[in-house]
Order: sequence, then structure tokens, then C-alpha cells
Amino acid sequence: MIHKPILSLCLFVMTANGVVAAAPPNQPDVVHFAIGEWAPYTSEHQGTLEKIISQIYTSQGYEVRYSYHPWVRSTKLVEHEKADATFPWYSNEARRQIFYQSPTPIVFAETVIFYRESMPIRWGAISDLANYRIGGVEGFSSTLLLRQHKVFPLISSNQKENFHKLHRGRIDAVPAEKRVGRLLINQVTGYDERVIMTDPKPLLSEPMFLLFQKTPRGKALLDAYEDGMKKLIANGCYEKMLDDQDCP
Repeated sequence: MIHKPILSLCLFVMTANGVVAAAPPNQPDVVHFAIGEWAPYTSEHQGTLEKIISQIYTSQGYEVRYSYHPWVRSTKLVEHEKADATFPWYSNEARRQIFYQSPTPIVFAETVIFYRESMPIRWGAISDLANYRIGGVEGFSSTLLLRQHKVFPLISSNQKENFHKLHRGRIDAVPAEKRVGRLLINQVTGYDERVIMTDPKPLLSEPMFLLFQKTPRGKALLDAYEDGMKKLIANGCYEKMLDDQDCP
């Protein structure tokens, strides 16, 4: 959570019950993001993407708050106007119908298959993964993609639980973003990266975006994001912050 003595550019604030109300004079507008745990990108200990988002909005006079939920609940909070936006999400038609999607992605992510060294995974088409016990998380794009190809993952509440199952041999493989998976391997195996391997062939390799309420406020916050992100990219700060480097 970020608190700064900054002036407001807008006159609305998100109250505790999710109702939008007029902000007191000289108080910063509070932007509420509902997100989930997806370290190192998003985390209650402040992930890489929270730092980027906070830089974008605080530089324009906003105060930024984050609340952490299961990923599906995060989208529901935004859809029902209990939060302003959520990130990061792959684009699909269903999401574009419900939310304003940022034109500029927040990150480019590559999802690959992680598997136990003792049981290599062989696949060409996605449907080949039906021959294995695959872990998944409800609401993840990889889970939706697998189901579209008649592969039905064994659902866990989060990716760390999936990697524990993989390590113990309760599932055969887990699709995960590269950096996320490598961090979880270290947490689960005690930095023994030989136990869990990575298939280099990507399951998903696409940009990920912010999703905003489909309201006038959501559109205004989307525009603020676009302005701020373009500046971060132009001055080189975006790439530095994505690599966890400080940028003034």
C-alpha cells in the first residue's frame, strides 16, 4: 500500500464497501486494484508489476491500494465495481466484453510446462497433454486453453500448491509462466532445480493486460495508465523496473 502527500487529479475515492464517493478536497484519488498472488510479478510483499503500476499512478497524483484474492474473485470485484482494475490477464473475447482492456500490455509472459525429471512429458499438440495428470488453477488462461483441447486439469487453489503436488508425484506436470515457475521450484525443492524440469516449448506466449471497470471512471483510469506507461517505456524505466532495478 502506498501513502504519499500528493494532490488529487480526480474527485472520487473507493470506500471500504466498494462504493465510489466524492473525495475530500486536497485528498488523493485512491485507485483500488484487486489482484492475486503470482510472484515474482504480483505479491503481497510487493511484486514487480505492483511497483510499475504504483509508479505510473502516483506520478499522476493518485494513491494506489492493492487487495489480494483468488484470481477469479479479483475479476468479479472489478466487474461489480468493488475494485477499479485487475492485472495481469491474457486477452480473450469474454474479458473484452466485460472489461475495458488496456491497449498497452503490462508484461509479455511465456507459459511453459514444468514436469518431474523422473517423468518427461512428450507432447506436440495440446491435446496430447490429456495423457498426463496436469495441474491447473481456476480462472488461469492456461486452464481455459487446456479445457478447450479436451485436457481437464486437476485444480488447485494456487500455483504453489500445484508445484508441491508435482514435487510429491501427485501430478505429472504444471503449466506456469517461466519466472513464476522457477521461483516456485526454488521454494518447493529447496533450490534443487534438477528435480523439476522445464519443457522449452511454450504453451502460451502472449502479452498480458490490465482490465478496468466498464464505467467512465474505468475509462479515465485506463487513460491514465496508458499515459504513464508510455512515459515509462520512453524513458527506459519500464525495462529497468521489470528487471527489479530502481528507476527515479
